[in-house]
Amino acid sequence: VSSRVIGVQVACGPINGTLLYYYDNFGVGGANIMIEVQRQALKDLGDLLADKNMKMPKRLMLQFDNCTENKVWHRLKYIWSSIISIKLAVSE
Repeated sequence: VSSRVIGVQVACGPINGTLLYYYDNFGVGGANIMIEVQRQALKDLGDLLADKNMKMPKRLMLQFDNCTENKVWHRLKYIWSSIISIKLAVSE
């Protein structure tokens, strides 16, 4: 069994550092694991900001390194669908 640690750099107001996520090969790999790391990092960032009585910013800037075009495309589709879901929830 091999495993890896994936680091996500975050810089948002008072939060500036690296979040680390452990992954083993018992789960599915490829774009799915990177989408899950991205989702978890955004959730963790929101929690860290909430601890400081702050909210997530309205603007999100992402940089994807060491990914094939296919993985980037899947991650962007996930982000777009999330944004649409959030906008629909807010407008209701």
